[in-house]
Amino acid sequence: MKRSSRMWALAYLAVMTAWVYGVVDQSGVESNSWLLPVLAAVQVAAGFAVGRWWAGLLPLLLVAISVPAGFPAITPDNAEPFPIFFSVAFGALFTVPLVAVASPPGSSSRHTGRLADAC
Repeated sequence: MKRSSRMWALAYLAVMTAWVYGVVDQSGVESNSWLLPVLAAVQVAAGFAVGRWWAGLLPLLLVAISVPAGFPAITPDNAEPFPIFFSVAFGALFTVPLVAVASPPGSSSRHTGRLADAC
């Protein structure tokens, strides 16, 4: 395993953990829907940067990291909220494919492929 792959995986987990505990756990009434395209771009960038088959498992690790976050704030619009890890697990249905598409299975590195073999 290349050191850069591990570095990018740790960077992804740090950014997403900051998102869970800094944005989702602290969110109140205001909408953070503008973050959805940014989060989608982070997933694809992580898959490309890691470039390994196991990159698709990183969002599942984020679910385990988000378990201690507890529940979001109770507001008049959200009287009985789901736990934050449940929301992250539901989001994993979308983030796992985004990361996996950017890191194709069977590739040992993002720099190998037919072009490298042809040279």
